[in-house]
Amino acid sequence: MKHLMNERQRDGSDKWSASDDSHFRRHFEEQVQRSAVLGRPLNANAGDWVYDDVRPAYQLGLRAGRDLANAGRSYADVAAELERVWESKATAAVVAWKRARPLVRAAFEHGVRSRGAADSERAD
Repeated sequence: MKHLMNERQRDGSDKWSASDDSHFRRHFEEQVQRSAVLGRPLNANAGDWVYDDVRPAYQLGLRAGRDLANAGRSYADVAAELERVWESKATAAVVAWKRARPLVRAAFEHGVRSRGAADSERAD
């Protein structure tokens, strides 16, 4: 993914917007509520996470989903690579991959959908 950084910066796919932040903050809050209702906390220390702890997971997934190098690839195709990237970051000490994975996946899938919408708009 690193070799495309300059291209992504030019096409804007590497940007994290206020809209992205708002979308994923709501997603996180829904996940926290759902896990509380089901009696399954998101982590071993229920209530210890805040959105700022997991924002990097969403950012990683969104960037990968929007990355043109991943066009046509499913989450399963990129999951191992994303795990390696996650494990190399300091945030892995706060949020283990096992807990970050569903958030990264949700953001990846959102990024793929938003990339597809942008591609359709450019084609028109």
